[in-house]
Amino acid sequence: TIHRATTGQEICNGNRETWRKALFSRDSILLWVMTTYYRRKRDYQALFAGDAYPNAAKISLKNPREADVFLARVRPI
Repeated sequence: TIHRATTGQEICNGNRETWRKALFSRDSILLWVMTTYYRRKRDYQALFAGDAYPNAAKISLKNPREADVFLARVRPI
């Protein structure tokens, strides 16, 4: 988003992201992240701690390195 707003890169059909849309519109992904982060974090912690899905494997990856290691193990040959 930041890159596209800065460079004026076309998204589709001639549309371009602007700083106004990226930061201040109701549809802003950045605004959504900032306003929902803690609620989603709390909800996911409760979901992991609960028994709603007893047969589901619960995997917590805390950084890109952990994700890379996990994906290397599960990636099909």
